[in-house]
Amino acid sequence: MHRLHLRPGATLPEDGLSRAERDRAALFRRAQDRRRYVAARHFCRWILARAVGESADRLVIGLAGNGKPWLPEHPGTEFSLSHSEDSVMLAISRAGPVGADIEELGRARLEGDPHLAALVLSAEERDWFETLPAAERSRSLLGYWVKKEAVLKCLGTGLLTCPSEVRVAPPTSEGETVCLPSGAIFLRSGACPGNERDFLWAVATGSKVAGLSWHDYESLQPESRK
Repeated sequence: MHRLHLRPGATLPEDGLSRAERDRAALFRRAQDRRRYVAARHFCRWILARAVGESADRLVIGLAGNGKPWLPEHPGTEFSLSHSEDSVMLAISRAGPVGADIEELGRARLEGDPHLAALVLSAEERDWFETLPAAERSRSLLGYWVKKEAVLKCLGTGLLTCPSEVRVAPPTSEGETVCLPSGAIFLRSGACPGNERDFLWAVATGSKVAGLSWHDYESLQPESRK
């Protein structure tokens, strides 16, 4: 597990992205959104290149038939990238599929949107959710969201599968096995370690892992690792 917290004013490399990534970056209207996208793509390339022994600018990142990013020249290494505000999280697995999601709390009051709760929660989950005090609902709904997003990214379906069709344990659970018709998915979740801002994260894997190893970075420079 690798996490970047992009500091304000941090310098970003001017080259090293693919043509498709540069074209995608140019579509962002807000400079802040473009900067975050570019930082996430550089971070992804930098970490993956080190993992597979390749140079970042030569690393080929493609899209599988289901739209999930993959490394066609290194098919034994799977990864999942997620970013929220100025935090980027990259999960890497050599033991099968992986999906990751990270979200910052406080950007929106989620508990006030009944349509979002209906999209995210199954009937049983919603019954539990509605017993919560109003002050706890925003964090809980986001906790459900990050767990389900990680599972769907691991499956490779994304939001083509409705999140309410995937049942997970309440957000207070940090580790669980999610049973699906296609098989078991192993899920870990929690709050980001070592960060004063409040982020929730989740990682789903197709095979059971003994534990997660976290590596934190403050910039896109090799010496920035904490």
